[in-house]
Amino acid sequence: MSFAVFLKLNIILYCLMVKIEMNRKREGELQKLQREVEELQMQNETQLGAFRKKHQEVQSEFADQVDQINKLRQK
Repeated sequence: MSFAVFLKLNIILYCLMVKIEMNRKREGELQKLQREVEELQMQNETQLGAFRKKHQEVQSEFADQVDQINKLRQK
């Protein structure tokens, strides 16, 4: 094997190793982002549940107030 071929193979091997390392880093970043998205989705669902609960409470309160007003009108 000539020196030029050996050199080219080493360059190709080095480039391959660099690409593999870059892919590993990207995979790690992707996994981190996926975990963050899952956490944000859970937080969003929790907040949404709290908002729905509050909405129901307010609606019930308004309904009670309307009932009270209607009872006062009937008297």
